[in-house]
Amino acid sequence: MIHTFSAFLVERAFEQIKLDLAHQGVGGVLVSSGGSYDMASVGRTHQSPGDVALMSTIPGITIHAPSTAEEVDVTLRLALPDTGLHYVRVTGLRNTLSHKAGPTLHVVRRGGGPTLLALGHVLDATLAAADGLDATVLYTTQVLPLDEETLRGNVGQDVVVVEPWHEGTSAHAVSAALADRPHRLLSMGTRHEEVRHYGSPREHAEAHGLTGPRLAERIRAWL
Repeated sequence: MIHTFSAFLVERAFEQIKLDLAHQGVGGVLVSSGGSYDMASVGRTHQSPGDVALMSTIPGITIHAPSTAEEVDVTLRLALPDTGLHYVRVTGLRNTLSHKAGPTLHVVRRGGGPTLLALGHVLDATLAAADGLDATVLYTTQVLPLDEETLRGNVGQDVVVVEPWHEGTSAHAVSAALADRPHRLLSMGTRHEEVRHYGSPREHAEAHGLTGPRLAERIRAWL
């Protein structure tokens, strides 16, 4: 197991991960901290909103994004005995409630309208955005591979993915799971642009539109 800040673990060492672990068929558990903007005030050197997108290019990798201490504990206990390659993205930004860690998508709320898929620590914001909508809210600690069976059983035409890293990162996995079904997909996450004013994590979430009110505004406009 290797652990350090996500900007150092993923972005600076990616070639070693790609060649020395993935290409050689070597398993391991890579645990990052810092997330997209946990340490926002430190500046761009310690921010890595592209880590999940980058790691998802590695064939066969399992990517986890637990968002409470309880979820982190269970995730590590599941990953460590496994022989495959795992990336565990740990963040200080947490959801209010824990859910069972692992590959299963949890149905946090049922509705008859759009399906909102929350990945990582944005579940609380997603639930806030769902207020007043007849929406289903799904959540999982395992970002990749995605629980396609549960997703297919709980979606209609409109699917919204909320992820606290580069928006669109999980679009391929969702679209692949729904390839035989007509659907619309809205991805919401950190924008693909540089943020040069360093504030608090809350201020960065607001800047990227990842707070409940901002998410709700965009979802309603899309619907």
